[in-house]
Amino acid sequence: WFINNGSEVSLIMAGIFISLVYKGSINSNKNILFWLMLLIAGAMFAFGFITRPIAGISKINATPSWVGICTGISIIVFALLIFMVDVKGKAKCFNIIKPAGTSTLTCYLIPYFLYSFMAVFNIDYPQFFNEGIGGILRSFAVAFIVIFITGFLEKKKIRLKI
Repeated sequence: WFINNGSEVSLIMAGIFISLVYKGSINSNKNILFWLMLLIAGAMFAFGFITRPIAGISKINATPSWVGICTGISIIVFALLIFMVDVKGKAKCFNIIKPAGTSTLTCYLIPYFLYSFMAVFNIDYPQFFNEGIGGILRSFAVAFIVIFITGFLEKKKIRLKI
């Protein structure tokens, strides 16, 4: 399990590390924190591209380059979210996806029901939506449909808890 999912474990550990850096400096200057995170992200990108010749970039093989590049991307996204929410005060911009964060387990399980429903009623996507730009558009559409269903269930006080 660990060998096949090493990249996910590494990304989780990087997320924990960056979260601890953020939490430890929450009362300090957020601009310095933002630039520190971008510096760490740059270092991870550099690590990813330097190690690329060793084993290539492969998620399945959990190569160091894959982990470095994905960690760099994750840190940049996290830093931008911190900048938008904590520095600029734009938390309300994310209300549309709030159910995904407040009912995470429900949101995780909805696609299984959605795709089972589609299989039972023999609903299929047109070929355009199975690859390329159409596939990306379908992915975003399905993600938002899942979030909207989760939000609807949350309003009806139906959610899964552990």
